[in-house]
Amino acid sequence: MRHHVFQPYAPLWREGRSSPAAAPPGRPPPRPEAAGGEERVDDLQGLFASLRAATRLERVIRACVVGMEPGERGDAFLTLGDPHATAGDPLRLKVRLRTGTATSADALLNRDVVLRIRTGLRYGFGRGPRIQADVIEVLDVAAEPITAILQREDTLRQMRLEGLRHGPTTWREPQDLRRVMLIASDRGEAFGDVQRALSPFVNTGALIITFVPAIFEGPSAERSLIEAFAGAEAASAVYDAHSITLVVRGGGPPAAFAPLDAVGVARAATRLTNLVTGLGHAGTPETALDAIACRSAATPTAAAVLVRDLLEASATRAEAALAELDAAIEEQVEVPARCALARAAREFDAAVDLCLLEAESRLAEIGRGVETGLMGTVAALSPVGRAPEAPAVPSPVPLQADPATATEACPVMFEATPDGPAFVTAAASLRPGTRLTILLPDGAATVQVEHVTLATQN
Repeated sequence: MRHHVFQPYAPLWREGRSSPAAAPPGRPPPRPEAAGGEERVDDLQGLFASLRAATRLERVIRACVVGMEPGERGDAFLTLGDPHATAGDPLRLKVRLRTGTATSADALLNRDVVLRIRTGLRYGFGRGPRIQADVIEVLDVAAEPITAILQREDTLRQMRLEGLRHGPTTWREPQDLRRVMLIASDRGEAFGDVQRALSPFVNTGALIITFVPAIFEGPSAERSLIEAFAGAEAASAVYDAHSITLVVRGGGPPAAFAPLDAVGVARAATRLTNLVTGLGHAGTPETALDAIACRSAATPTAAAVLVRDLLEASATRAEAALAELDAAIEEQVEVPARCALARAAREFDAAVDLCLLEAESRLAEIGRGVETGLMGTVAALSPVGRAPEAPAVPSPVPLQADPATATEACPVMFEATPDGPAFVTAAASLRPGTRLTILLPDGAATVQVEHVTLATQN
């Protein structure tokens, strides 16, 4: 942005509005204007007096101190000009800075300033008239020299001409940040600030910091920074999608940041992955490296906080992914597994029931066999006689038998009931369809009652 250094004074005498100046002693007063619109005629001394009165004023101007000359009485003469002038004869104004001013002339050289000045017209014997100006008060001084601003602009213009991508548009936020390439001085406080802010993540193994030392000040600073950038680029090649490069340095005078505005440093910085800068303090002017970086923080601690926010964002995304995975496992695995387990349990229960039924049937058969054996034993031990081992075919019992013989040869009969075998001792207790087991002296026979006929004795 350009600023007008000095507003040229428009001579009032050209508009006919100037008042006649008082004539010095020994000089005739200026002639009054002639009637009829005739032009007034002044002598040379009156003209200079009018110019001196017209240029004697105070005003506040903004300019750049482009030159400085020491004076004979301890004061200094500052040359004010427009640093952004590109064509023609740039405006220049020499002002005198008297001794006793709070700001020295060396501190104002090559900086943008805001001054309150008093101007006037000065002329001497054998010399033409010229405007003189004295500095009354220094209102503001830029913190950064104008040369640094011009160098930064030239560097960024060179980056654009070469077509090198830079700035926030080159940022690729890592989804799973694992490694930080830290470029800092091993003697400054910036490294300690970053380490304190990120130590909780380093101690838990969530982050790995690769330290690349560099020199930021002095004649070898530019070469050291270029080499450090190349080393960080090679180290982050394996972790390209999961790493960022952090460049930090502490505060200092604006002149100490000149290496960060160099073209070679800026060109090397464009090859770094996700460059984040934290240079100086809150009042440090922006450097070319700040403009090239993907993210720029005001201080090294603020840059470390930015990295911490990235780590927390990665953790939040990981938690969301785990929650989605758990939901998918429950939907795709656990629910079908529970259904299959329920079906298997039902089938197992059914199989157990079948086994129990089969076991009960087998036990019933065994019970019946045991009961039959017991009945056979009872029959064998009865007075009728012992049962032979081989079964015999039952024969009908004649109804007209000798009662004495019948009593001696009467077989033992019993009926299988739910409560166990029941011995049959009377014909009246028999019913059609009843299955009887008859124990005979020579074996056992199972018969079914078709009909019952009761015979009476005569």
